[in-house]
Amino acid sequence: MTRWHKIILLAIAFAFLTALLVITGMPLRTDSAPLGIVSMQLAGNAVNTGIILQSWGPAGRESAWLNLIVDFPYLVTYGWLLLALCRLAASVGDGRMASLGRWCAAGAVLAAMCDAVENIALLHELHAGAGNFAAGIAWGFASVKFLLLAIVGLYLLSAAGRAIARRIF
Repeated sequence: MTRWHKIILLAIAFAFLTALLVITGMPLRTDSAPLGIVSMQLAGNAVNTGIILQSWGPAGRESAWLNLIVDFPYLVTYGWLLLALCRLAASVGDGRMASLGRWCAAGAVLAAMCDAVENIALLHELHAGAGNFAAGIAWGFASVKFLLLAIVGLYLLSAAGRAIARRIF
């Protein structure tokens, strides 16, 4: 299987799992959790998490559990997809862009690992109730994950822009 075939398969899996996360996450959007599960990821403490959990009720907590379970194959999928895209961009890049691509590939893997730790903390809170330690862990790892994903995304956009500019000019 070629590199492109792998990227296409990962992109299809990514799209499917993204749709599934959107569907399972719909009941999680409340006035107390306008961002759904992301609101819980960034709650940061037991009080905020408790308010979110209460706003969801038992049915919402079941939806959150399912959403987090689906997120495990999702984080593997997006981690591999971003890793492959960063490696591809690095392989055609020059100097700094190639070096940055290798660092971003590692960042994509680290983001997925942070996502897994964050998910475990959130699953713990769904099972045991809101707690400052688990909420802090979720917040910390989610924050690092989002930062890394933003950096990787900017790198890939920059690499794509450079590739398009080379073809046009």
